[in-house]
Amino acid sequence: MLLRLLFLLTSCYGCSLVLPIKKNVMFFPVQISYNDLLPVDLYSNFQKSLLNQDIDVIKSSGNIEEDLTKLESLIAKNESITLLSHSTGVNNLFKICNKIETIDNIVLVDPILLKNTQDRFTFDENFEDYISDLIESDKFSLLKDMVFKKKGNTGLDLKNVDNILYISSKKSNRWKILPPIPPIKRIFMDYNLIKNKNKKMITIPEYGHFDVLDSQWADAIHGSLSKGTNNRDQVEKYHEEIARYINEL
Repeated sequence: MLLRLLFLLTSCYGCSLVLPIKKNVMFFPVQISYNDLLPVDLYSNFQKSLLNQDIDVIKSSGNIEEDLTKLESLIAKNESITLLSHSTGVNNLFKICNKIETIDNIVLVDPILLKNTQDRFTFDENFEDYISDLIESDKFSLLKDMVFKKKGNTGLDLKNVDNILYISSKKSNRWKILPPIPPIKRIFMDYNLIKNKNKKMITIPEYGHFDVLDSQWADAIHGSLSKGTNNRDQVEKYHEEIARYINEL
């Protein structure tokens, strides 16, 4: 084996050897308000799927300046950078995006924009309460949006990003009948608002908004507030599918 390796190296003498570029992902998890961050450890299985694709995962600290310092260090080394968010985490992602001149990739998984206010959802160590507040907080507006066209949306100019991938979970468009709760997909960021010539949208069937979380959280939400896949022992396949899409960027 050693002799074969030496042969390959010597036969390549004088030619340029192109090594694969290491992918670095800064991950922005769900936020409980515009200025806060939920603990990243709700996504340990999802992060393992990224690592299995040989992707380095950098956890967003929730501090914009601290995150920028980490990213600028990678930029100085000319390394590939992907910003990845889930749900309301897109709000902190955009704060970073606006401060960097050029970004290789952005991946938005079921993005939800929050109002820039001091209002915050209740967490109190009960994630189901947080989800309930998130979905039901503006139920009237959600119902109204189903009837009237949205106005005043000027779009999000993301010309400093080379590629944008918007991943949408199909089961997030299902209603909860009793009590009646609109599907969380009604508050997803509109894909058409994104201004970028290299954007792409992928809808993944059979999974819901919270299936990207660790099973203890995803299963609890599936059984109460927001449906995910019926095959609860297959949730990690969803994580792996997202990781593959990111690796292919």
